Amino acid sequence: MREKELVFVYGTLKFGFSNSGFLLNSQIIGRGETKQNYALYQAELPYLLNDKEHKVKGEVYNVNEETLFYLDMLEGHPYLYTRKKIKILTEKGKTLNCWTYFFNQPKRNHWQLTDGEYKLNNNKYKSLWQ
Repeated sequence: MREKELVFVYGTLKFGFSNSGFLLNSQIIGRGETKQNYALYQAELPYLLNDKEHKVKGEVYNVNEETLFYLDMLEGHPYLYTRKKIKILTEKGKTLNCWTYFFNQPKRNHWQLTDGEYKLNNNKYKSLWQ
């Protein structure tokens, strides 16, 4: 069995969001943000582009090989989203190399999340961090 992999999630996979169940058996490492600037957009779902706009906030998880396989399927890797390793700065000041998913389609006219964070539109769920 291979070692576990670190994954940075910035959208619906975050705790309390619609796809967080995919990470139920994974260890949460904590909150973090990208070391480099990227662009986070939202349409029906959030997506990350390699445009150098701002830091993106999210969560880091330690996942097993099976979970990574299911995340790839959920994200449509490598056709809809492409999984790439990027550097994440954790809230504790550590730099981690994590997998994350970049949108693999042309940029569309969607709104950019200029604060770099995908948030719930209502308070139905409590954040893990509150």
